[in-house]
Amino acid sequence: MEAIEPKTVSSWKEKGQIVTGVNVERMVSGRAPIGVDCRPIILYPMTQEQDSPLAEVLYSFYQIKVLLLI
Repeated sequence: MEAIEPKTVSSWKEKGQIVTGVNVERMVSGRAPIGVDCRPIILYPMTQEQDSPLAEVLYSFYQIKVLLLI
């Protein structure tokens, strides 16, 4: 199963108007795609270095990881 489904439909605001479209259209407009957990995908740094590579992770994975660190 992929984290990002290109044809997932969602709505967002653009210039004061509500727009409905698929993940590909969200990404073209500069927004994070919606993951299979129905939340925006998070770009998570692999290390704490300035130029660290980024991983695309589900919001639910990020939320659990943050809770484990507390």
